[in-house]
Amino acid sequence: MSISDSCGPDRPTCMKLDFKEQPDLPDPDRQVPPAGGPIRLETLAQAIVKQLRLKNANYMYNVMMLPPGGDFRFDTEYEWEKQYRNLKIFMKYVNERKDFNVQMRFGTLKVFFLEVDRQTEKYGLNYPVVTGDFYSYTENQEYWTEYFTTRQFDKRLGREVLESLRSAEIFTAIAISGQVDGNVRQQIMRNLVLARKNLGIFQHHDAITGTSKEHVAHNYELLLTSAFTSTQRLLASAVQLLLSGDVPIYQAETQSRRELPHGKLILYLPEPVKDNKPTLTTYGNVT
Repeated sequence: MSISDSCGPDRPTCMKLDFKEQPDLPDPDRQVPPAGGPIRLETLAQAIVKQLRLKNANYMYNVMMLPPGGDFRFDTEYEWEKQYRNLKIFMKYVNERKDFNVQMRFGTLKVFFLEVDRQTEKYGLNYPVVTGDFYSYTENQEYWTEYFTTRQFDKRLGREVLESLRSAEIFTAIAISGQVDGNVRQQIMRNLVLARKNLGIFQHHDAITGTSKEHVAHNYELLLTSAFTSTQRLLASAVQLLLSGDVPIYQAETQSRRELPHGKLILYLPEPVKDNKPTLTTYGNVT
């Protein structure tokens, strides 16, 4: 959530409060013209206050939370300083305009909910309860409700990759603990690291939850397929090395071997090692 999504129904207007790419507001306490050209503070304040009132009309209390920021934001000192400086100028102006009848201040989630609770108790507010079927998220015909009911195939595939990766880590650690060529060791580690990264990307909050868009979810599936295939091949190499002392190095796939429509994946597994007795010692619980 960001200012552009939360100040009111008109997103272009709300985006004017995101000062990262906006010119500085004129500071009444400084006789220095803002960089990038003048901005009419009064015009901006009137537009934002209108958005705030439109949004607040949907609530039973008169306190609102306006979270600044967004994905990959406030990651530099420059943005921190610029956003904070301009927000202070804007808030001071709004607070001094008695005709707005709006008070803005910096706060925390705790402060916000304490005020909501105070007003709820003071005015005896009773909030409606939603029952039945509903969609908590809708965007461009993409619907989802809760974690466990979305993209179940992807969730299961993520578990399979985790099990395969853990097994490959255990067996390769044992296999390369002896006299193994340095290039072989480096190749194994590179493939393991790549599989870990692919799984880690999927475990991002918009991936494993199923809240990502269709084309993004498709990319996650490609990454998981690549990780599953490479870890299965690493596992086969490690087992072969333990049994025979001769290990073939399988290259990790750079592209998915996806060939079927969405929802179906082909997972390529290594072929069984020929002319080898099925003698294997299992080390602990690998899955």
